[in-house]
Amino acid sequence: MADKVIDLENRIPKLARRKKLRFIRQVSFIVLLVVLLVTILWYRQSEFSQIQSIELHGADYKSMQYHLNQLPIEVGESMWFDVEEVEQLAMNNRWLKSVKIEREWLTHVIVTIEEYAHVGYLQRDGSYYPILENGEIVGEPLKTFVMDAPLLTNFKDDAYLAELLKQLAQLDNEVHALISQINYTPSKSDNSVVTLYMTDGYEVRALIYEFADKLNHYPSIVKQLVDLDVKGIVDLEVGSYFTSYDSEYGIRIDESTYMEEALDESVEQNDASEDEDEKQDKDEKKEESPSSEDQSYGMITSNKFA
Repeated sequence: MADKVIDLENRIPKLARRKKLRFIRQVSFIVLLVVLLVTILWYRQSEFSQIQSIELHGADYKSMQYHLNQLPIEVGESMWFDVEEVEQLAMNNRWLKSVKIEREWLTHVIVTIEEYAHVGYLQRDGSYYPILENGEIVGEPLKTFVMDAPLLTNFKDDAYLAELLKQLAQLDNEVHALISQINYTPSKSDNSVVTLYMTDGYEVRALIYEFADKLNHYPSIVKQLVDLDVKGIVDLEVGSYFTSYDSEYGIRIDESTYMEEALDESVEQNDASEDEDEKQDKDEKKEESPSSEDQSYGMITSNKFA
């Protein structure tokens, strides 16, 4: 068998071309890598890598600007932030129930928030402090007050206030919407008594620790009082019974007048506890010997509410 002969003259040009192509590819890769690194450095230093606008949705109670100021990111910072970390930091805002942050396009950020709802307002020292649905009382007083939730007045004992907030969270939405004001009115026999002024013209007296259980039955209780065609006091402290305003205060009061005088009365109770004591003594005497007016309107007992 004859030995195979290799023609070097034909092989050398092919090897040279391959070597040249390999060199070109290596140089091209290095140039591309350098260009890429320069582009990244330029991008990170340019405005195209920075937040140019933040769009916020869900601000109902506090202003949009307030929530934007509370965010851990702001316009001009890098777009390449850790979304989960920023969301966790944003939750330090006591008003927020949830936060969702999304990057859109190159320089736009969308923030969607859900605020804690207001379950009431606490009146102290002439200022109004929002009470959130998580039971927290915001330490910053409101500059303007809008009556869109119950007003809590005369609460000096934080333990009873804390328990009332727990009870408020257990109320049905229908009942919660009917409460205009809750006044802390402890009696000689029980320090957990509160008086509620309802938007439908009734006054309710209840114990804080049984507040939600009993008050959730309020709509059905009121339905039984419609036929009486008179407003009055629904007492839920022990059992459940009704006394008209005629019997309690000696005058007939329509719904609109009652709501105005009820608010005035709560302010007077804050300033003069002696009047409250006299009123409680009067209640005790009425329980011992009901007047003829009580008998004429009748007492609706707990058996009827059951």
